[in-house]
Amino acid sequence: MQENSQKTEKRLQIIRDLLRDEGYVDIAQLVESLNVSDATIRRDLQYLEKNGECSRKRGGAIPLLRNSRLEIPYDEKINTNKEVKKAIAKEAFDLIQDNDSILLDSGSTTFALAQLLPYKEKLMVVTNDLLIAAYLAKFPHILTYMLGGNVTNQVYSVVGDLSEEFLKTCHFDRVFLGADAIHSDGQIFNTNMQEVPLKQAMIRAGRQIILLADSSKFKRVGFMKVCNVSDIDIVITDTNIKQSSISMLEENDVNFIKIKKE
Repeated sequence: MQENSQKTEKRLQIIRDLLRDEGYVDIAQLVESLNVSDATIRRDLQYLEKNGECSRKRGGAIPLLRNSRLEIPYDEKINTNKEVKKAIAKEAFDLIQDNDSILLDSGSTTFALAQLLPYKEKLMVVTNDLLIAAYLAKFPHILTYMLGGNVTNQVYSVVGDLSEEFLKTCHFDRVFLGADAIHSDGQIFNTNMQEVPLKQAMIRAGRQIILLADSSKFKRVGFMKVCNVSDIDIVITDTNIKQSSISMLEENDVNFIKIKKE
């Protein structure tokens, strides 16, 4: 009995590690790799779910992690990985041409990009981020439009049908998106389901779609799928991105830029 208990705990820890590192576990793969029955793995996942460590999905499970399941207030986001976000913003800035029309998603990394935009000669910027719009409004050579709709509490973003309908009439040179989580299979997720239709509308409205995502966003799972990484033209991230995530981007023919080391 003691031996069985030890085996179970060892197996549970392996599953926990996979959930943390891969962002998803597949029942069939676990059965094969751990050499146990389908029923055993299902019992293990049921135990982990009851313990608040995962959420079972058809054929597998995903982790329940604070950073990938709950919306983080803007004031907390903006003070997390500040230097990395600034470096990502600098790489994004180099992709913008004078007189471009650009669409900025809400978020702390896109806000870091917005702070650089006044160095361009002339731009037209549309955003759903209240703080970005307020910042850019100070500069007369930047024509700034604020999307309309419902304001999201503590995040300072605008969502809803008004924004989505407006974007159907637009076409931007470049769209800069943020993401809460990028799964190891190339699916991009968001924690706030209200933002998902708007992000999808942003993607449809752009000639070039650029995702700004530091390495902590990879191999995680959020609440609701936004798109596949193959829908993105360029990903800008940092030097801590894992080789497995780089391989995933390459397999999906996505160009990626790693920030330069200082």
